[in-house]
Amino acid sequence: MGGVPSTRTSSRPPRDRRLIAFAAILLAAAIGVIAAIVFSPLPPDLDGQRRLAAWLAAAHRTWMPRWVTFGAVEFASNVAMFVPLGFLGVIVFARARWVVIAGCTAFSVAVELVQWLLLPARQADWRDVLANSLGAAFGMALAIGLLRLIDGRRLARGLRHGR
Repeated sequence: MGGVPSTRTSSRPPRDRRLIAFAAILLAAAIGVIAAIVFSPLPPDLDGQRRLAAWLAAAHRTWMPRWVTFGAVEFASNVAMFVPLGFLGVIVFARARWVVIAGCTAFSVAVELVQWLLLPARQADWRDVLANSLGAAFGMALAIGLLRLIDGRRLARGLRHGR
């Protein structure tokens, strides 16, 4: 019914547009870096994988628990790879946070499909989708917690100064 402006107010301070713009640039860069890594037609660094496996074997003999396997390290690296997407996505898409997890999961599914169908030197694995989605969710949780902490401090500072 147009014409009547909204009188709804919020106790939250206005979002910093520069922060959102900076986060959007970092998000685009992170997506680009991840895409370059996962869509490379070449297999991952086999020499690096051999060195990691050898290091894990030596570490297991001396101090590292046996549950820290090559597969566990690979899973953790897939989690870590998507943490920045979840973190930055929450800042950029604060009003539609569901878009972040849905977008990260869809991106991960697309990666695995492309690797399976078009990149024979790569190995597609549904566990990568799970790991990537967990990483995005972890990044989102970090960002939400940090933003709540910042907003709480801004609100408290405003109350102390009578604003």
